Amino acid sequence: MTIALPYVMSAVTLTAIWAAGNKHPWAWLLSLGNQALWGTWIYLTWPQSQGLLPMTICLSVMYARNFRKWKRDG
Repeated sequence: MTIALPYVMSAVTLTAIWAAGNKHPWAWLLSLGNQALWGTWIYLTWPQSQGLLPMTICLSVMYARNFRKWKRDG
């Protein structure tokens, strides 16, 4: 699992960025879901990856905010 997970996270990230560029509101939900994968990665590789935890938390908050904003404004 730890071998494949970075490839999956990369593919999801690229797909979400493509979707956001095309103004799909679900891009933020995809990004938010990807943070769950990052959380799994952090858990599996702790303590080497503990520095990624603050970024994952902050990105989760921003993705949720962006989804709400795009949904409201769209």
